[in-house]
Amino acid sequence: MEAFTSFARDFGAVINFVALVAVFLFLYRGLRATVDSKDATIQLLLQRIELAKTCEVGNANQKIRELKEWYENSNQQLEAAKERALEKNATEYLDWISEEMKSRAEVWARYSQGLASSGAPGYIPNMTDSVCGEYSISGRNHTSPNDDPSVTWDYGHYSGFLTITGSGQVYDLIWRIGIESLVQKWEGTGVLSGSTLSVCFKQATGDQKGRYGLISYDIVNPDVMRGLWTFFRGRTCGSEECRKMGDIDLPGWAVVKPD
Repeated sequence: MEAFTSFARDFGAVINFVALVAVFLFLYRGLRATVDSKDATIQLLLQRIELAKTCEVGNANQKIRELKEWYENSNQQLEAAKERALEKNATEYLDWISEEMKSRAEVWARYSQGLASSGAPGYIPNMTDSVCGEYSISGRNHTSPNDDPSVTWDYGHYSGFLTITGSGQVYDLIWRIGIESLVQKWEGTGVLSGSTLSVCFKQATGDQKGRYGLISYDIVNPDVMRGLWTFFRGRTCGSEECRKMGDIDLPGWAVVKPD
């Protein structure tokens, strides 16, 4: 009897040991699965972080290219405006062109160096950001095929000022293009969506008063906009480079003369 009791006690101890081992293995597997799951989650997060960094660098490089194009086009357009000003001996206009070229060089240096050093993503405005204010503009008129699409004419460059007012998604725009007696006024209404301002415009003064078209602005950063435009039923596009100046009084040569 004592032998049986001793056997039962030993057998029970073995059963308890096996049960403890089973519980341990169960807990270990559960813990291991949890650790593996967390490791997988961490690896996925690290991969996403690396992808985000790659996208940010790519976006920064794209913004640098856009800014470079804006700066190079601006110089070309303002140099052309300088030649016209020299022909007309427009001293005040020449002084403005020189200052404007310096200001655009400063904008290019500030944003390009900042993007290159930080790799930060480009500027993406939201509906609370204001695009309102005064802009200096320089542009290139479209080349227009007449009856023969293989023949084009270059209508040259232009410069002037753009005023934007409004709020939310809808804005009013007024362009003053040219100098002195040749200043033309254009008016438009636009819709802002993300970083794109799409505007329907018309010529408000001049011999061809009433012409209308469409311009689409890309807001590159708080100081720079780039536009692509065409007239109604146009088949080619002109371009426009804008620099935000803030609220200032327009110079005398930019005042629109009444028809």
